[in-house]
Amino acid sequence: MRNVGKFYDDKNFPRGFNRSGVFTVGEASILESYGRTMRGIHEG
Repeated sequence: MRNVGKFYDDKNFPRGFNRSGVFTVGEASILESYGRTMRGIHEG
């Protein structure tokens, strides 16, 4: 399930997932697309 809009984590990755150097391009794309859903699952 993809939420409307991209997910950004400005607290931990203020320059974005792509520019952090932590994630591959594919991983960053997944986080931006499904990050809100994953956060919702994590928070319950």
